[in-house]
Amino acid sequence: MNMLSLSRLRIIPKVIGFSMPVIMTCFFLLHTAYSLDLDALIENQIEAQKSENNDIADKSVPLDVDSNSYMVGPGDGFEIHVKELPSQMFRSTINATGSLFIDEFGEIPVSKLLLTQAYDAIRQKIRTSLKKDYHVYVTLRQIKSLSISIVGPVANPGTIQLKGNVRMLDAIKTANQGKNLSLGTANLREIKIRNGESTRVVDLIEFLKTNDFRQNPYVFTGDQIQIPLTSSSVTVGGQILWPSVRRLPIHNGEPLSKVLDLLVLKSTADTDFVIVSRSTGTNKIARSEAEGFPLQDNDVIVVSTRQRVANVDTALVSGEVIRPGTIVIQNGKTTVAEALEMAGGVAPNGDLGRAYILRRAKIAASHFEGDSGRENVTSPSKKIITVVRPEMNSSMENLLSSNDYAVLPVKADGHNVILEERDELYVPRNENFVYISGQVDHPGAYPFQQGWNVEDYVRKAGGYTSKADSRNSYIVTYYHEAYQIKGRGAMQSGDIIVIPTSVEYKRFTSIFLPTTQLVISILSLALSIAVLTGVQF
Repeated sequence: MNMLSLSRLRIIPKVIGFSMPVIMTCFFLLHTAYSLDLDALIENQIEAQKSENNDIADKSVPLDVDSNSYMVGPGDGFEIHVKELPSQMFRSTINATGSLFIDEFGEIPVSKLLLTQAYDAIRQKIRTSLKKDYHVYVTLRQIKSLSISIVGPVANPGTIQLKGNVRMLDAIKTANQGKNLSLGTANLREIKIRNGESTRVVDLIEFLKTNDFRQNPYVFTGDQIQIPLTSSSVTVGGQILWPSVRRLPIHNGEPLSKVLDLLVLKSTADTDFVIVSRSTGTNKIARSEAEGFPLQDNDVIVVSTRQRVANVDTALVSGEVIRPGTIVIQNGKTTVAEALEMAGGVAPNGDLGRAYILRRAKIAASHFEGDSGRENVTSPSKKIITVVRPEMNSSMENLLSSNDYAVLPVKADGHNVILEERDELYVPRNENFVYISGQVDHPGAYPFQQGWNVEDYVRKAGGYTSKADSRNSYIVTYYHEAYQIKGRGAMQSGDIIVIPTSVEYKRFTSIFLPTTQLVISILSLALSIAVLTGVQF
């Protein structure tokens, strides 16, 4: 060993002896800082996990089209899985001739079929080719792009490029620089759509009132849309909530009853009679006679105020129903079945088995939004609860953010659940997937299987990663504006499985590794100082 090496060995104890208080102080401050940051790090990870859940809920949901009315065409892409052939996955896009081509199965003509019909055609072709009744899962993975032309009173008439999942109303707004057309100028009740040899007429005003999507169809490649100018119209006024524009186009010889059906009336409106004024005089028309009263251009329709109005309770019906909106209920008497009947029933894509009630009045009370004018009402603030019972802090945070206590699943009690004032009855879209987020090999969406538990879906996703905290996994069920965090019990379609990162892994990566690196850096610095200063032992 040379003299320089001996000098270095002698100098290390001196330098370390000299620097040890400094090193220990640095280590203590570093350890304290990491200890203080650990809780914050875990809290941030929890918040990040919540955000990730929201991202998963957005990114994993199937493309937003109605399979019963979306017509497939060139550019639409499909992904196909066969349950009995788990290692096989097939992808194909409809070509210009309107067919899918898959090497293993050949050509499948699907152009201008509704999406549900295309699914059936693909399944049938694959089962016929394999000569077995396999379970075939088909999903739409890519939406076509298309060109249509629009003529009429829009800002930019002519040809425009759109995605295939755009409906008529949004296509017209796109051609009008994102703005709605004026009902006084554009006749949105007689829009003509020509494509090849076919022509049809749609009524967007009827769609806006009834939510009948047949009146607001998806656009298709080659559509020629003609928006006529308003030639005949009536003026409506009085106890009317909608439309806010008081001039409505009418069809030639249209009965008064049809226009009245398009209006949304105030609760104070007289529903027995309406006043119709025209150049020849004024008529008071009973609602029962409105069907036989043809309207004329420039008629004025006035809905008068009912003489005596009783207080009414209301609830909201939303989601996949025929006529979503506010309904009048008898508080504590109206049932879910009756509310659904008033909303026109469940839409074809609705999942009544997952329907629920969101009790908004309870949410408002729990968030301490009571009437500020009331006296002698005391509500415990979050701060007081945290001080008196600090162990309740996490539960209170969850209560105020999730609103899970205010969710009443309809399935639990059938359709006899009673509605209360301000309730929202929500029917979700039929969703045949379960989503996995977090520490698994392949996070994402997987077909829902009746009777499967968390472990079954984890295996389907490739198993846990080395970072996973499998014992603390949980299930999140979203309910519109609320969510519930559940244990590892029964699964239902639409659930999100969350596999968190283990605490041990977080500590290893956030404390041990940085601390070790710092100690090594300090020792290296001390050795360098000793060499440069020529300290002798």
